[in-house]
Amino acid sequence: MVRLGRYPMLAFLLVGCAQVSELGGGPKDTEAPRLVRSIPEQGGTDFDGARIFLEFDERIQLDRVRDRLLVSPPLTKAPTVRPVGPRALEIELNAPLAADRTYTFSIGEAVKDLTEGNQALGLDLVFATGPSLDSLIIAGTVEQAFSGKAEKGALVMAYETIDDTSFQRGRPLYATRTDAEGRYLLQHLRPGNYTVHALVDQNMNYAYDLPNESIAFLSGPVEAATADSNSVEQLLRLFLEPSKEQRIVDHRVEADGALRITLAQPGLDATVRDIARVGGRLTWSPAWSPGRDTLTLWPSDTTALRDGRYEVSLGGTPYDTISYRPALRMPFHTKLALSVDEQFDGARYGLVASRPLRTIDLDRIRLMVDSSAMPLQMELDSLDPQRVLLDLALPPGKKATIDLLPKAVTDIYGGNNDTLRIEVERPDDKATGTLRVELLGSGATGQLVIQLMNTSGAIVRSEVLTGDHSVTWERLTPGIHGLRCIADTNGNGRWDTGELASKRPPERVWNNAEPVNVRAGWDLNVDWVLP
Repeated sequence: MVRLGRYPMLAFLLVGCAQVSELGGGPKDTEAPRLVRSIPEQGGTDFDGARIFLEFDERIQLDRVRDRLLVSPPLTKAPTVRPVGPRALEIELNAPLAADRTYTFSIGEAVKDLTEGNQALGLDLVFATGPSLDSLIIAGTVEQAFSGKAEKGALVMAYETIDDTSFQRGRPLYATRTDAEGRYLLQHLRPGNYTVHALVDQNMNYAYDLPNESIAFLSGPVEAATADSNSVEQLLRLFLEPSKEQRIVDHRVEADGALRITLAQPGLDATVRDIARVGGRLTWSPAWSPGRDTLTLWPSDTTALRDGRYEVSLGGTPYDTISYRPALRMPFHTKLALSVDEQFDGARYGLVASRPLRTIDLDRIRLMVDSSAMPLQMELDSLDPQRVLLDLALPPGKKATIDLLPKAVTDIYGGNNDTLRIEVERPDDKATGTLRVELLGSGATGQLVIQLMNTSGAIVRSEVLTGDHSVTWERLTPGIHGLRCIADTNGNGRWDTGELASKRPPERVWNNAEPVNVRAGWDLNVDWVLP
């Protein structure tokens, strides 16, 4: 991509050089094809032809032209692109060009040299059908609203209208794609104000018409500016709209027998009916995700389910008929894992099972603390049948061992645990760290949700902040952590996506660029400015 100053693709003339490598032992060709001649000329005016001709300095090949050729302003019908000899191509216009307009044909990603496949990245042919080239721009970046990651290849489109009908059913006046850093440059614009949207266009039709297309919009029109001005770069934050109607997005049978259903919207309640079954005692125990958009159903009996068809109803309304087809044989043993939740007044311990549990045999479980047998109280969690609560008051710096003999726990399918030893160690205060975070800046207003993540992205601690925008987390495991803050605009304690019709943007999310290194025995203070 050719860059001029702080903006990409501002030059009219394409710069670069190419080397044609002959077969043999010479150096590998790493240069992209270079445009040496075009009709119309680069930066030409008063063009009224029906064909565009591009000639390069080496042999070329075309690759995924339909996906990679971007014409701005878009044409009502896609052009036909074909090679002309080994070094040239022709673009046949299947729709007329508008009068007195500046056009940009971005074709570099679709043109590669024949020998090494080097792409002619940043190759744009710019010309006008009128007497002069338009020269104004709108620039900025596109990023994912929640993660803050730059979005490569997103369409950024500008419209003269102030409504969204063109974004959903029409075509933009100008369009470009973001680069690897999420940066975009709408260039060669006429003077005026424009409505700007971003789109991850799944069907390549320049319109937002699919539920799985991510979108972004600005709060109001933007005035096109000159390239040498100090105009503000426009940030577009991509999000997926919530589904307008309830549906089953996906379903699958987990390894431990559960039927997991993913919904387009949060659900209220669910029932499953075997269409072919008459009588019988088959029941399904539901378990909802925190956002109630994922439903896990545990059948009371997993035998003879493969041949059935099951009607799933949500809120009393049938939505779909699905099958129960396990991909793997269910494991014989029930797996158990230790869970530890550090609180300000101590630690909470539990055992998490791979399947819902039915009974616990305390006679087959032994607790050892400092080589001494100790009584252990445990019970099934009334809210989570896969969790066992342990009444274990383990002081800092102490270690314990929990031995579970076979059949210490029994799941709903009659499966049991294998012999298992679980080591429990609560670190000494000197082996943990403390983190204090103070939120500052113009963004530190209203209700906020601040989260601390480990290196794998899992949330270690989370806190809702209202009046006091500071938090102190004690007894943290040493290591590198990340910080995330959510502007909880609607006060529901979690991040919410946006909506186009009401012009509601996704809730703002800040991801701290600097990693937080929690050290044992240290108190770390972080002042985080939210712009």
